[in-house]
Amino acid sequence: MTKKEIARLCGISRITLDRVLNDRPGVSEAKRKEVLSFLEKHGYRENRIAQSLVRGESRSFGIIVFDLNNSFYAQMVNAFQQAAQEAGYVSYIMLSNKNPEMEQVLLEDLLARQVDGIVLNSAVKGPDYGGYLLNQGPPILSVMNRISPEVPFLGFDEYASMRELTAYAASQGFRRFYYVCPPLARKETSNMDSLLRRRQGFEDEIALISGAWERTIDSPDFSMQLTEALKAESERPCILCTSDIYAVEIHRALMNEKFESPRDYAIAGYDNIPMLHSFSPRLTTVSLNIAELGREAARLLANARKGQPLPKERLMAHTLMKMDTL
Repeated sequence: MTKKEIARLCGISRITLDRVLNDRPGVSEAKRKEVLSFLEKHGYRENRIAQSLVRGESRSFGIIVFDLNNSFYAQMVNAFQQAAQEAGYVSYIMLSNKNPEMEQVLLEDLLARQVDGIVLNSAVKGPDYGGYLLNQGPPILSVMNRISPEVPFLGFDEYASMRELTAYAASQGFRRFYYVCPPLARKETSNMDSLLRRRQGFEDEIALISGAWERTIDSPDFSMQLTEALKAESERPCILCTSDIYAVEIHRALMNEKFESPRDYAIAGYDNIPMLHSFSPRLTTVSLNIAELGREAARLLANARKGQPLPKERLMAHTLMKMDTL
């Protein structure tokens, strides 16, 4: 039913009907209840698509992340969706599975839906991608992985946090380091900005440690490689992982070989994912408040719709959690 038909059947004007639909004053309570009862009886629903064409806004946001297998991203998406909903927006949640081509397909889909803003955890590597994004219309906010200096960014100082973790390990007397980051094997074809900044922080801090030795492991069989490496070690090494997921897997594999932390090796993760609350011994990690980042991303997009420009760069706080394993 059209609004014209509803107004005629209810015996009111279009202006009065608009006042009822938008909960505005100027209509008696009795008439308002009568009209709302009629709408409910006939199953009337607002046509949001038509409204978006008239108003020039869809009251929706899009968010593209790698996947939800890692609870790190699940926390961000959940917090983003809740904050967007509180601001009056629905969310389209898209998963690229770290595939640059799929990310661009999903981005085009969101643009075709005329969303009012997009949060993008990008896997695309290319010099022209930033300029392309800026020319699309709706505000686009990159998170975790920077895309280009021109594209607004929300994330963490991952360079500084990894330097802090490495310096802490050195202060505990460690000089032999294994650095675990399997995704770096894709650095030539995918956007690895976040992980490359962590790697640079590690390298710069290692360069200041007298007598330090380090080996980077960036292959899928990292657990097996570390197990074999520890069998040949003559002194207790420190294993620094760029995700808690890797640290937990390594810890499990080494336990199966009768190695114990911190007796035989030290290990630290990164992200502070929820499963660590049941991890024993307690894993040293870098805590990134990813849920707050999700909420802040939604707030920034909502404010952008009100005319406030997105910040060129905003870095959230991190915390080094010194626990049992290091």
